Amino acid sequence: GYLLNGTTLALDDTQLDAHAHVLTNLTSVRSLENIIQQDPNPSDRENRDPSKITFSDFLRGQDDSLGGMLQAQGLDALPSPRHPAPARGATYFYGGYTTRRHGSRDRKEEGAMDAIQLEMPKTLRFVEKEQAREIGMRIGQAVEEFMARSDERERGLEHSDEVRMAKSIKDICTKRGSDDQGVETKVAKTSLVRQPIKRQTSRLQGRKKR
Repeated sequence: GYLLNGTTLALDDTQLDAHAHVLTNLTSVRSLENIIQQDPNPSDRENRDPSKITFSDFLRGQDDSLGGMLQAQGLDALPSPRHPAPARGATYFYGGYTTRRHGSRDRKEEGAMDAIQLEMPKTLRFVEKEQAREIGMRIGQAVEEFMARSDERERGLEHSDEVRMAKSIKDICTKRGSDDQGVETKVAKTSLVRQPIKRQTSRLQGRKKR
């Protein structure tokens, strides 16, 4: 979840894009607003900045959304091109404490951490060890691609701190499958965070000096 509820996701793409300048600031990935088209007239494609994407594409586009990348890995996701919004009246977990506390929605400082919370159904959690490992690998692959794609748009770099962090998340997802007794995968509730590693390093160095 991005802290956007089902009512917001139920808006069509035109409505989402027209209000991107407002809705982006309500998400747990607010610091990515500089890669999202903020033009209140998104239909004017001729004058659109090619380095930016529409808000709807970021949330559920085929090529640029995390949901689209999970879908490409054979995992159903919401929001995504196949499932743009939850069914009316359905229970939808759009983010909880982790995304509110550690995401960038309520943090105004430059370089604030972003967070996306993944919730997994029982059909993906209660599986055999090998299947859990395969699911973890697919999630990790999608996460790595999403972070790399976002970072390329934001900085124009092919290799970055966030990509290295994504690879670490991929390794964790791969290794932490189900336990030896066989059943519950440990990637059931994962929060994805992105923050420049340089800032983290400086914090660690500060702790050592103390």
